[in-house]
Amino acid sequence: MKLTRYLLAAAVALTTAAAPAHAATSIGQATAIKAVEGYRCTLSVVDAHTAYTAQHCGMGTWNVGDTIYTLEDRQPIGTIAALGSDLPYGQQLDAVKVDLLPGTRVVGHVGRGDSASLRNGDSVRFQAPGNDSIGFITYDAPRHLAVGDDSFPSLLINASITTYGGNSGGPLLDGQNNVVGVLSGGSDDNDALFTPLHLIEQGLG
Repeated sequence: MKLTRYLLAAAVALTTAAAPAHAATSIGQATAIKAVEGYRCTLSVVDAHTAYTAQHCGMGTWNVGDTIYTLEDRQPIGTIAALGSDLPYGQQLDAVKVDLLPGTRVVGHVGRGDSASLRNGDSVRFQAPGNDSIGFITYDAPRHLAVGDDSFPSLLINASITTYGGNSGGPLLDGQNNVVGVLSGGSDDNDALFTPLHLIEQGLG
C-alpha cells in the first residue's frame, strides 16, 4: 500500500566538514549519523553493542559491512550487520542493525522496551537532534506499508508525533525511555510511522 502523503524523513542537506580521527567516540541515544552523501539520519541505541536506524537513510546504497559515521565529526561508530530488505517478501522492514565498534562508548540511558505490548492511547516520546516530542500510539497493529516511492516497505505502527527532516531512524520511547520503535516516515499532521522494535529484533537480531 502506498501512502503518498508520507515523506521520508531523511532529506536534510549537510555542509559539515570532516574532523580528524580519534581512538574512541562517545554516543548517546538519538545520535545524529551521516546517511548517504549530503544527508543525515538518527540512531536508535538499545545497548552498549547494538543500534538500529532506518534503511531508507542509505537510499538503496547500504550493504552489510558498511561503516556508519557520526554526523558532526565523521567518526566511525559501527558497521551494518543486517538489512531489513533482505527479509522474505511481506516481512521486509525499513531498518538496519548496526553493530557498534569496540571503540564506541555509549553514554546515558539506553534500553529495550516491550513494543509488542503497545496499545492505542499509550503515551510515547520521540527523540532526535533538535526534536523531543510527546504523543501517543494511534494505530497499534503493525501493517505492511510502503512509504514514499515504495522502495522501502515495512511493518509499521502510527503515533501522534511531530517529526522533521533528518529524524529518520530515531527512537520511539516508552515511559521508561526505552526504545520501542524506529522512525520510518512522518507527515505534516503529527502522524508518524514507526517500525516496532520487537519485529526488528525478530528479523535482524
